[in-house]
Amino acid sequence: MTKWNIMIYLAGDNNLSEEMVWALKEMQTANTDPNIVNVQFDPLGDQIPVQRYRVKRGSNSLYEDVHPLPSRLDADEHVEFKKWYEKGRKHGKIKTRHRFEPENTGNPTALVEFVWWATKRTPSKNRKHMLIVSGHGCGFESDFLLRDDSTRDSLTINELAQALQDAKKRLGVSKIDILGMDSCLMSTAEVCYQVRDSVNFMVSSEGFESNAGWPYRKILQNLSDDPEKTAVKIVKDYIHFCFDYTIGGQSADLSACNVAHSRLLRNVVTGLKDALMKPLEHPLFLDAIILAHWRAQSYNSDQSVDLVDFAKALIVEVAKIDAGVALKFVSPNGKETAKVKSDLVMLKADICKACENVVRAMVGDETNGRKSDSEKTIVLKSGYTGPAFQHSHGLSIHFPWARLSEEYAHLDFAKATGWHKFLSRYVDVTRGKRRSGYSAKNNDFLKGVMDPPLGTEIRTDEFTPIPPPIRATPDANRGNTVATPGSRATPDANRGKLASKSMKNPALDWRACDLLRESGSPALRLLKHQKEA
Repeated sequence: MTKWNIMIYLAGDNNLSEEMVWALKEMQTANTDPNIVNVQFDPLGDQIPVQRYRVKRGSNSLYEDVHPLPSRLDADEHVEFKKWYEKGRKHGKIKTRHRFEPENTGNPTALVEFVWWATKRTPSKNRKHMLIVSGHGCGFESDFLLRDDSTRDSLTINELAQALQDAKKRLGVSKIDILGMDSCLMSTAEVCYQVRDSVNFMVSSEGFESNAGWPYRKILQNLSDDPEKTAVKIVKDYIHFCFDYTIGGQSADLSACNVAHSRLLRNVVTGLKDALMKPLEHPLFLDAIILAHWRAQSYNSDQSVDLVDFAKALIVEVAKIDAGVALKFVSPNGKETAKVKSDLVMLKADICKACENVVRAMVGDETNGRKSDSEKTIVLKSGYTGPAFQHSHGLSIHFPWARLSEEYAHLDFAKATGWHKFLSRYVDVTRGKRRSGYSAKNNDFLKGVMDPPLGTEIRTDEFTPIPPPIRATPDANRGNTVATPGSRATPDANRGKLASKSMKNPALDWRACDLLRESGSPALRLLKHQKEA
């Protein structure tokens, strides 16, 4: 029987601290033998130190499981870690910069040092390895993941990738078997690609998680010898756990992805980007892309969309375009009609083929309603409860309506696919136009400014300065969001949120996903009484 080394990193120096204490108590009730569970918990405030646990079943109190804190490690042990770390840095094997701050979960070295500590106390030979990071998340954005309120620090996705690279070296493995992210908005194409060199399987959510987080007792008791099956089981356990929360209006989703297929992900997104660049210059095709963008399942205040749902929506919209009608936009005089019409037909075919490639690579051929078990796809299993995220298929992709983040182009995913080039052009061609047509009589100055002669170049920033970005910041009392110019959303507004801020009109009812309909599912008894759409 395969034994697991499970490392759980609880970044609780924020409004999730109480829920993480509950998570620790849940772990304590699980029958984890012969697996070993090591936990680091950073509680709220700077008066309570970081705590580490070797979780054992049957303990009467968490205090029985607590281990010496990192700041109080035996001097020899601290020296041993520093020697290992400095040797790795010298030979270029360790990438993270050393700042020994175990109380700062926003410091990548703290994560590496926790893995080092856990490995020292766990025989790693013939064991599978699972690392779970729990806290606030916000996709690829730099100031959210595992935010530490005391130090006001957080991990970037690049720092997380570096920490995982160093952690796998300490574990002595080519890749960590499972990376679990008990955090909001982390199941993105960008994150999946960024951790491709360190992880085999990734389990995370496209949308917002409940404050309760993962059901650790169930998860720790349902581990399989096979990491792939274990990743799928985590998704099933979480979806069944969250089903009860739908009576409180809570929606949730979770997916398990095969990170080993990141090259396939790169190829299909590159193909999609290439197929969409030229249509941006044609009014009818641009309208089709905008409508598909609007109709696709979105997350994080419409800053990202489900990749499969967007591809499916775009196939539907492009199919509506009549080549004869589209021809009038590009050849009003009828010149080169046959060639132009042929090009438009080819353009439709290229877009549909690129979208079909995305769907097939992500979830397989759904012609008969479901993929075959033998089909190798990027998404192993995806599930949801509630209406808000019911069109989730496993991975989202950044797709803002305005203002592309400058840091996005520096991600490995953007560099590999060129997706940022499409987004940049899309934001440009869809931006609202300056108002025109008004001129003030008998006022030469206003005439020149408000209604300039045709061909006059207007510098928008001279007359209509663009305001600073408006981001959401949390209301301190209820977790609602308040728009504040120039600010960024802090993670308190994410986990536990019922839905993102959106102008869309989403469905109020929902159809239960396949996971809830499987034989033996506790939800079946209730679902059979539901009226099916």
